[in-house]
Amino acid sequence: MRAHLTDLCSDQPAASPAVRGGQTAADVALGGLDLAGYAAQRNQVLPVERRGATRLSPYIRYGLIDLPTVWSAASDAPPRDRTKFRDELAWQEYARHVYARLGRRMSTALRAAPARPSGSWDNPWPRDMRCVDACLDELETDGWLVNQTRMWMSSQWTVRALGGVDQR
Repeated sequence: MRAHLTDLCSDQPAASPAVRGGQTAADVALGGLDLAGYAAQRNQVLPVERRGATRLSPYIRYGLIDLPTVWSAASDAPPRDRTKFRDELAWQEYARHVYARLGRRMSTALRAAPARPSGSWDNPWPRDMRCVDACLDELETDGWLVNQTRMWMSSQWTVRALGGVDQR
């Protein structure tokens, strides 16, 4: 972590202004779940106020809300939004089964490794790129990213930082 992400880490713990921890906060977040428009907006990253993310991921990730409970909470959502949301929950369930079977072997390619450039960038997350800068600001301030942003940032890391580096 320190070798690659030291500029993103702090030795002093700090609460996230975006995500309140604990079971009570998880229950409140689930109770406020509104999936109207989710299917159309779930991939919206910017502007922040137009995001369709539910913001339940931290609570699901750390076991404060289980997948069957979230599945059930979606039952009254509009059909298109309910279906798309439950599709995402099904992928999480699938990923958990794959991890249960493969464990740490998931850190290597299952079939074929992604294409890699011949060399890595000196700075894989250049702040002069506004999209990267906005993501890093959010990560540093809130301590987390919505899934769509996190996946985009990890793809940038894979291509820019790990290019040409043997990860075995």
